Amino acid sequence: MIPILLYLREFGGIKKRENPRTAIEGLCSAFTTIIDANFTTLVAALVLYQFGTGPIRGFATVLFGGIIISMFTLFL
Repeated sequence: MIPILLYLREFGGIKKRENPRTAIEGLCSAFTTIIDANFTTLVAALVLYQFGTGPIRGFATVLFGGIIISMFTLFL
């Protein structure tokens, strides 16, 4: 999902014939939004793990791991 958002953001800049500097600034704002959303999801996963039982804890663990892996691959 995240690479798709970045691609569409960049493609929109190219389609509008913006200069490369504007496209890079747009990507920086997209990174900020993505990191903020991921941080919020991590907090929600921690709350689910803390107060959940059984399957809810399993879901929280998988959610947390998925977000961490997603953020790691974002910066590669």
